Amino acid sequence: LVKNSKMRSIKERKEQIKLQRRKRLWQKRRSPINGIGLFAALPIGAGTPIIEFKGRLITWEEGAVMLLRGANHVIKFDANHDMDARPQWSPAGHVNHGCYPNCAIKKKRGGLWLTSIRPIEQGEELLIDYDFDLGEEFGPCRCGHPRCRGLMLRRKDWPKLRRIMSKVFK
Repeated sequence: LVKNSKMRSIKERKEQIKLQRRKRLWQKRRSPINGIGLFAALPIGAGTPIIEFKGRLITWEEGAVMLLRGANHVIKFDANHDMDARPQWSPAGHVNHGCYPNCAIKKKRGGLWLTSIRPIEQGEELLIDYDFDLGEEFGPCRCGHPRCRGLMLRRKDWPKLRRIMSKVFK
């Protein structure tokens, strides 16, 4: 009986995976964070690739210039290249920033994928941490999380920002 129920649960899991592959896991719609966002069309398990980022590969120098000019759609691809992942190239470019994200960008099958890092409920907005550093132009965060950091700045740069601000406002 245990073996039979185990076999059934494995079979059910495989069927669920097949169903997820056939159905699009995301939908684009209005977001309270930043105009348009991506939302879970179905419940999504942790570690699930959701949508591939499409775009053009650019040198990291070109990516740095774009970021300094305020672009928020440049993604590190490898040591020498970034990806220009504007929404015009792929709907994945509509993913918004959240201080406590449910997704991350992972390299998989030679491309960059929006991948869940925890289980996500149907209807929940898909969020990544933009992780801007102090050298890039970063803006205010509108994620609405109770523990929002207030800025789309990576966590490790906060102590440096506090030191700079304490010198400015002495």
